Amino acid sequence: MINMKKAWSVGLAATLLLSQGMTVANAKEHSEKSHGNKTQAHDKNKNKIADKWEKKYKLTGKNIASQDKDKDGLPNIVEYQLHLNPLSADTDKNHVNDGLEDADGDNLSNRAEVELRTNPSNPDSDHDKIKDGAEVDKHGVEYSKKVREFELEIETDDDDFEAEYEYKKGHAKIKVSKKFISKATVEALVKKFEASTELTEEEMQSIIETELHLEGSYDMEAEVEFLNGKEVEFEKQSLDHGDSQADDGGNQNDEDED
Repeated sequence: MINMKKAWSVGLAATLLLSQGMTVANAKEHSEKSHGNKTQAHDKNKNKIADKWEKKYKLTGKNIASQDKDKDGLPNIVEYQLHLNPLSADTDKNHVNDGLEDADGDNLSNRAEVELRTNPSNPDSDHDKIKDGAEVDKHGVEYSKKVREFELEIETDDDDFEAEYEYKKGHAKIKVSKKFISKATVEALVKKFEASTELTEEEMQSIIETELHLEGSYDMEAEVEFLNGKEVEFEKQSLDHGDSQADDGGNQNDEDED
């Protein structure tokens, strides 16, 4: 079982790396294996990143290891370990964000591994012969099936509201803009999404409509990202809402003509 609360205390470097969800043990293990012990002799600031690599990408400052200049969710220490470009969010130009790639093939995205404090270069971080993505949380849900982020916006003829769900470092945060949708409802939606990561856009839309009892005219926009890196985005406009807007436009034109 992945120990989500396990902390490592190894001086200032540990503080820097843990703030990004990565342990010093993981960093040191992979750095020594992939870059060799010679790296230690060329690391003046003792941040587990070779000075030559820092110079290549012109990285400076006190907290180089924890910086994320390309905003892909991976701190420089992880970019270094995985041989990625810290200045490009898509190093291999395959139109997939580096944070959403799965370097070790354990069915968890690189970004998710950083947040879960597992090793993105080792598919079995705790050496229990179970891949990190197949490990389960306290509710029995495989991490690879868990929702990392969920954003929902709905506009009706009478009102509009937003909901946000974010799972990071073993905790879920939920924000809702209106009482019309409760945090419990958002949790229920997430659980249904996690029950099957193979849901289609249409099936997700149907789940949302059912849980929120949507009727009449509305516009819906939603984004879902799973810990395995899968992303689903969709928009839906009910026919009633489209017709209503068209009618309003038509009436306005008639008034203009009058």
